[in-house]
Amino acid sequence: MGRGIDSAVRGAVAVLGAVTLTTPALAEAPHGAAALVRAMELAKWRFPAVKQSLPPVQVVNVHRLEVHDWREYAYAGGALRVYVNRDGDDVIAVLADTTRPPYDGLKQLRPSNRRDVRAIGRWAIAIPIEPIDRKLFDVLKSKSWTKADLRKRLGPPSYSFHVHGSGQTFLEHVRQGLTFVDGDPDAPNPDDWYYLANPAADYDEYGQPQHSRDLGYETYEQYLHQRSGFLAETIARNMQLITEALAKGKSSPHGRFVAAYVNVGDSYNNGQTAIRERGKPERLYPSPESPEDYSWVDDRTLTYCGNWGGEVCHLIDAVTGRKSQRDPRDRAAGRCVRCARPAL
Repeated sequence: MGRGIDSAVRGAVAVLGAVTLTTPALAEAPHGAAALVRAMELAKWRFPAVKQSLPPVQVVNVHRLEVHDWREYAYAGGALRVYVNRDGDDVIAVLADTTRPPYDGLKQLRPSNRRDVRAIGRWAIAIPIEPIDRKLFDVLKSKSWTKADLRKRLGPPSYSFHVHGSGQTFLEHVRQGLTFVDGDPDAPNPDDWYYLANPAADYDEYGQPQHSRDLGYETYEQYLHQRSGFLAETIARNMQLITEALAKGKSSPHGRFVAAYVNVGDSYNNGQTAIRERGKPERLYPSPESPEDYSWVDDRTLTYCGNWGGEVCHLIDAVTGRKSQRDPRDRAAGRCVRCARPAL
């Protein structure tokens, strides 16, 4: 299989007239991001099959948020990012910063029956598309399913999200253009069974989405790109929030790092501390305590006190993400951990 994938990648390079390139240089070639996406298509969007065609990975962010759960592999200072589902090894999206050659070539790639491509702000995002056939569609809409049942028929979801509080859990199978929602009132245990939501029906996500049992296959085809569009907009919005926050962030004493608080889901449990090292993509660390501000203890150690958790300072190693807690008044040192001024 490895030999076949390698041939597929080299074939994608040859199509673009870059036959002299070695496989690992594919993403960095002129129009390389577009060539990489085509190679991913030939590899059926399996991440292990294309890892060797990517530049050295600089940061891996594993998102375990209420609003999404996926892995994000960032390359070339963040100009190229590959998103992979958390419970599998399927590529769910590829992002390129179109202000950073050679990755700007992705915006020239056109959508097809195997991919959706969206240009949003400075980013171009490619997402795999693989519609199911009419027979499977009729089966899926006919009843509710457990997660295990859906995995057998469709593979792991692209990601899942939960509406804060007592809301529903959504399983997003973006590649197939499908959304499954828990809470089927006809199921024996509604929270463990998922039904296919109707993409043509308008609903408040805090309400109960409509079942798709009466949905025709033609309507499903019409709304096939709805989920990929939503995912692209979500990724672009997250990138914009992080970029803007870090632009106003607090730099470490010698300027190696900059840190800022970001929240891509509004509720406290989606809070993260973003730390970007000079020349590298940002690292994201869970920070549900809703930090009020940040201070640097030294050039590598960040500290903050949050709105949640009382009189406790949180210390983060900017490189490893290792987190610890200290009392705001470090009695042994006689100084405030947070601001390093003498404690009163």
